[in-house]
Amino acid sequence: ESSRELEEELDAEITKLQEKLNESSAANRSLIAQLNSVSPQIANLEGTIQTITAQLSKSNELKLKAEQSSEDAEARSRELEMSFSRLKEQEAAATEELALTLGELEEVREDYACYMDRARSEIEELKADLAAAQQHAMSRDNNQQHIHDATTSNESNGDVAVAATTDSPSLNGGDITN
Repeated sequence: ESSRELEEELDAEITKLQEKLNESSAANRSLIAQLNSVSPQIANLEGTIQTITAQLSKSNELKLKAEQSSEDAEARSRELEMSFSRLKEQEAAATEELALTLGELEEVREDYACYMDRARSEIEELKADLAAAQQHAMSRDNNQQHIHDATTSNESNGDVAVAATTDSPSLNGGDITN
């Protein structure tokens, strides 16, 4: 009966781990959805960076022309410098945000891979433990059946099964182990 309890405990543990695996799979699907949601944002940020970079390049060209022009062109140059600073700040912010997002995504992937490896290992260990417990239970049941058969046979012949009861660890309160 204790092997049945052990088997039930192992089944319960396997069920818990399977539920954890299912939860992890659901979390993975959620992370994939988040990744799919973030991917367009990343693409938009990359497009913004390209646009800003192009604008910076254009601003630099205009700045060089303005420096060679009249006072009106110099005033225009100062305006372009301010625009350039804003664009550079936007580029830096977009680049930083992209780097943070990519770093977080990589951490999530690594954490998930580690968790899945641990869950798979635990499930395999529990399956092996369950198989060993089942084998042990089957072996014990077979031993008890042989003892019962021998006892029944001896009693039906009018003999008392003294030898079987004194030699058998299971009938003497001992443990049958393999």
